Amino acid sequence: MPESTQANLVKLSPRVEFVRRDNTLILMRPDIGATVRVSKGAEALIPEIEEGTDYESLVTQLKKGHPTAINIRPTLDKFLSQLSRNNLLIGDQAEVKSKGVPRFILFYPDRAAAATARVIQRIPAMLSWCLLVSVISAAIVGLVTFFTQSDVLHPSKVAEQFNLFGFLAFALIVVPIHEAAHAITCRLAGAKVGEAGIIMHGWIVPGPYIETTQAYSINDKFKRFWIPAAGPIVNLCSAGVAAWVMILTPGLSPAELAAWSYLLVLCMLFVYLDTSLFTASDGSHMLEALLEDELARKSALSAKPSSMSSTHTTRIYRLACLAHLILGIVAMWYWWVL
Repeated sequence: MPESTQANLVKLSPRVEFVRRDNTLILMRPDIGATVRVSKGAEALIPEIEEGTDYESLVTQLKKGHPTAINIRPTLDKFLSQLSRNNLLIGDQAEVKSKGVPRFILFYPDRAAAATARVIQRIPAMLSWCLLVSVISAAIVGLVTFFTQSDVLHPSKVAEQFNLFGFLAFALIVVPIHEAAHAITCRLAGAKVGEAGIIMHGWIVPGPYIETTQAYSINDKFKRFWIPAAGPIVNLCSAGVAAWVMILTPGLSPAELAAWSYLLVLCMLFVYLDTSLFTASDGSHMLEALLEDELARKSALSAKPSSMSSTHTTRIYRLACLAHLILGIVAMWYWWVL
């Protein structure tokens, strides 16, 4: 039985916020970035848990609503464990930030992101969209021109011909702008931004992060889509800048050419990696926003049928995964034989 059922009281934390979207209830704690999507069966229990109740009362309520069910207690235990793991029950420690994954908070960018968003909002919406489309189009044209007319660092040489300046440009310029774009877009969408810092992936590999979990409270799916999409767009445009620099300045020294080329390769690699649909990445968050289903990735990649996502949503997600994988294979083949 989960820890929350050991005591007499089972009660939601007062910090939990409710978001209802497309007949789906989502419980979230913006202060720690925790979200739980509630199934239709469990939704009936939320009013009692919000007020405070005990385990046996919940069992009794489920038996009344589902008299033929034979696995009520295991199902309830699983649901309460999920709430507890995500620190949504009263008494859970708010300082537990990420389900055991180490995070190191560096600063809180909300004020700067809000100020930048206010400046952008002064630009007419039509002009803003035209500028964005123009920048992305210019980046794509530059990349196509470069890849079809210039020598590109072969994939087998990426690690062998490591370039410190290109790597530092990516790590110290592109990555911070990537994360800042998430924060600014979140503010443009109307949601506050949380902390910023370093998270340890797999307890070994460090990477930056921006807390934008309040974006779940935004009802407009397209606004939610642009928040994760802002990062890969930054990577794409950065690769385009590197391509245009090498196209327009043929007098670059070998060292300069190597640095710009390595930066371009890193940016393009991370465009693909950041849009992966197989991990909790910008790409999966983008598609989940469009599908109005924050559990689409888990449902689609699970071997067991999921009652939390529709069959239609699961099929679309799996087809998108296949398309993304095929695109990566084709791009790698083209790059390899180029």
